[in-house]
Amino acid sequence: MKRITATVSLLALFIACCIGSHSCANTTTPPSGGPKDTLPPVLLKVTPENGTTGFPLTDGKVTLLYNEYTVVNSKNSGGILLSPPTPRGRKPTAKVKGRNIVVTVQDTLRERQTYTIDFGETLADNNEGNVAPRFVYVFSTGETVDSMYFTGSVLNSRTLTPVKNMLVTAYTDLSDSACFKAMPDAVARTDDWGFFTIR
Repeated sequence: MKRITATVSLLALFIACCIGSHSCANTTTPPSGGPKDTLPPVLLKVTPENGTTGFPLTDGKVTLLYNEYTVVNSKNSGGILLSPPTPRGRKPTAKVKGRNIVVTVQDTLRERQTYTIDFGETLADNNEGNVAPRFVYVFSTGETVDSMYFTGSVLNSRTLTPVKNMLVTAYTDLSDSACFKAMPDAVARTDDWGFFTIR
């Protein structure tokens, strides 16, 4: 009887050791962290809504809420672009607050004017740097949003290939020196295919 008890005890100890050895952590390889994030951030909400009217002439703010932590990289594509530019040419600033990007217009805007804020490729997720899809926010300081726009493409004259991130400007002053004397009345930046839209 003692021999059977000893055998059962040894067998139970052996099984416990086998199970315990397989449940221990593997210390020879670091944890993988899971699959790599390849998805760009998704825009969930914009406050005030895109196409809003009655936007404040001074200290106006726009808040973008994303599904993950997003950063602002102003080196990508030249930063955030406001059109038409303000008289002093100051670009909007963008700050990260949690999963929100808060954009502040730093200059006085014109009355009854439709504006666009082109974010280009400046927004990307915090971990992997996946660039958010291009987003253009439209607003008006008046009671209506101007729906008129024109489009075009910029091509390299030698190779006829599209030119990416080219700044396109429009002037109501038709003199040949307007681009040296005054700020443009509207601006846009070309996309990957050289295409642009000026509202």
